[in-house]
Amino acid sequence: MRLGCFAGAVAILAVPLATSAQSNPDFSGTWILQAEKSGPSKVVWNQTRAQRFTIAHGSLEVTIDTGDGSLFGVREPVTSVPLIYKLGGSSVTVVDRSLGDLPGFSRKIRTEAKWDNAKLVTLTTHFSETAEDVGAAVTRALIFSLLAGGREMVVERTGYRDNTPSTIIPRIMHHGRMEDDLIYAKDIAFYIKSALR
Repeated sequence: MRLGCFAGAVAILAVPLATSAQSNPDFSGTWILQAEKSGPSKVVWNQTRAQRFTIAHGSLEVTIDTGDGSLFGVREPVTSVPLIYKLGGSSVTVVDRSLGDLPGFSRKIRTEAKWDNAKLVTLTTHFSETAEDVGAAVTRALIFSLLAGGREMVVERTGYRDNTPSTIIPRIMHHGRMEDDLIYAKDIAFYIKSALR
């Protein structure tokens, strides 16, 4: 009798967990930029719009591949494999080999992902390391959300410096104008899910 009650309690507790996991949208697929609907592109931290996203979405991580270097603000890929974004608070760091091997100096990319209600937020942080120091970091943020029954995706791009104290927001020259160091222009673009897998 007690075993039956215990099994019932476990079943009841398992339902909210399953419901919570199922409530997050699935961004898996290949997404193609709707250039006309998106309008003119803004450059944010030297990062331009990706023409496409190929996203593989699991319960613990997301992989993102644009097929070019648009995640990094360049025209060519800087990693040989799609970036992995762990869900749940952990991060992944890979070496950026776009400059080749430099003695005593390495460029790295740290990736993280989190949920903001139904939005998926990915953070791609670029920094350098030497034996003596870790260089200034710039984080590019992509915020993904779904529309139209999951056939359309909105991607918001923004960015910020990691090493600037949140209580101090200095103004710097950026693309010919003075801007707050932590508050840059945002870009919003629309993507349609490709029927081809």
